[in-house]
Amino acid sequence: MLKRRIHYDYETIISNSDSKDEIELPKKQKAVDFKLTSTELKVAERPDVGLRGKSVDLKCNYLKINTLPNVDIHHYKFSVRPCIKKPKALFKIFSRMCLDNVFGPVHPVFDGKEAIYSPSHLNINAINEDGEIYVNMDQVALPRDEKHEEIRTYNARIEKVQIINFRLLQDYINGQSPLTGEILNCNHVLNIIMNFTAHNMFIVDMASEDWSDHMAKNRVPGANQGFCQSMRPGWGK
Repeated sequence: MLKRRIHYDYETIISNSDSKDEIELPKKQKAVDFKLTSTELKVAERPDVGLRGKSVDLKCNYLKINTLPNVDIHHYKFSVRPCIKKPKALFKIFSRMCLDNVFGPVHPVFDGKEAIYSPSHLNINAINEDGEIYVNMDQVALPRDEKHEEIRTYNARIEKVQIINFRLLQDYINGQSPLTGEILNCNHVLNIIMNFTAHNMFIVDMASEDWSDHMAKNRVPGANQGFCQSMRPGWGK
């Protein structure tokens, strides 16, 4: 803006004067003709498809699902006291409860945060007067936590949330229902059920110090976890 103003003021002085001799310029100052040019945005051209190497056939990209089981999925909220947020530690506490036969013959799945999904109603065993389950972790190595490093016993609470049926998802697959939030929730639950074993055995929870400050602030949510994703439900054919 400063360059443009200087250029215009100089031209105005020239046009309003009879001769250049009438212009009084300070010493060592020269009349410079500023030219403003616009620079076009040029996008780098991408090279053609590579011709070297050999092509690799992709044997299977997806498994088509024609029908889903017509079963009610019982959703429960899972919480632990003292509070723990590390998924790996929560998985170990949940696994300890399964080994202690807290859920009986039922085999529920856990999402690593605060949700348990079961194919039938859970008849919880060993509930105390406060409605909590006593979990002893003396023989299980938990991830180091400065706040709860010496605590080896926890109280778990399980509360019923809702019942989910895959019929809505099946209707959407058959083109009989529009995409709704309930259908997205069904897909989310299906993803947790399909990957429970992989996440339980191979969960990755990278420490924050492994990322630079810039990367830690701008990384995609969930990028530090889930490298062992085995299957994921998708849309379409």
